[in-house]
Amino acid sequence: MKTLLIVLLLIFVSASRDTEKKCTIKGLLVPKEKDTTFLGQIIKDESNYMLLFKASKFPIYEAKIPIIENKFTYKFNFKDPEVFELVKEEEFNQGNMIVTSFFCENGQIDLTIYPDNNRIAMIKGYTLNKELNNYYVNLQKLFWNEYQKYDDSINILSKKGTKVFSKEFSELTEKRKKAADEKILKQIDNELNYLQNTGLMYTPAARKFAKIQDSIFNEKKKWEFDNIYKNTTLLSYYLFMNNIKETAKSCCWKEVDAELINNAKNNLDKYVKNFRIIPTDLL
Repeated sequence: MKTLLIVLLLIFVSASRDTEKKCTIKGLLVPKEKDTTFLGQIIKDESNYMLLFKASKFPIYEAKIPIIENKFTYKFNFKDPEVFELVKEEEFNQGNMIVTSFFCENGQIDLTIYPDNNRIAMIKGYTLNKELNNYYVNLQKLFWNEYQKYDDSINILSKKGTKVFSKEFSELTEKRKKAADEKILKQIDNELNYLQNTGLMYTPAARKFAKIQDSIFNEKKKWEFDNIYKNTTLLSYYLFMNNIKETAKSCCWKEVDAELINNAKNNLDKYVKNFRIIPTDLL
């Protein structure tokens, strides 16, 4: 039974100028304190390169930028305002990525990139990037700090010796470590992703905290849609696209929040009137 109408947008924002502009990005990578684990796989902080993508062309990268002593710099020309994304090469290859987004703008953009999702990258640039950075800072204050408290609660349970991962998740994690065949690995990853997205990766003791996190996340999504609806800017347009993608991803194992879908449809109606877009309905 089809439960979700996914709206895919091809967005064309015309802001051409006669001459090309020059954008310089300078990044500082805050190193990890220790290696992390994702789906039973050790994720090491060993990247020697940052991959630069146009958001509209991901996963095809535009440039491979060397990282030297946790710093990188890159210059490129552009004509139109557009969103670019940065990802560590090692994380991209392993499939567990922290993506840092920014708008190309004329001049220098400074980025401070943290090693986990608990700290949002800091962006110092011009008008669009100031707006983007302020938006992410508000998300951090309103939602992510509270969300992190329950991650900490789950970690405390683990340190006290309480099992936090379900038997099925633990068995699959061990199975993944021994698997070599690509097909088997893909099947295991799908099963692990299912458990993650449904909360079944946790034992009942830890799942109560995960459920609170789910409610915080839903409140965050509603706040984002409301914020996007109140504005008609290039930034809100970009954020709207991201929210559509994230809402669509949740369809696979979770029941989609009908209110979020209605908000998305309302936003679509508004942007159709204000920007040149071509909507495509995919059932």
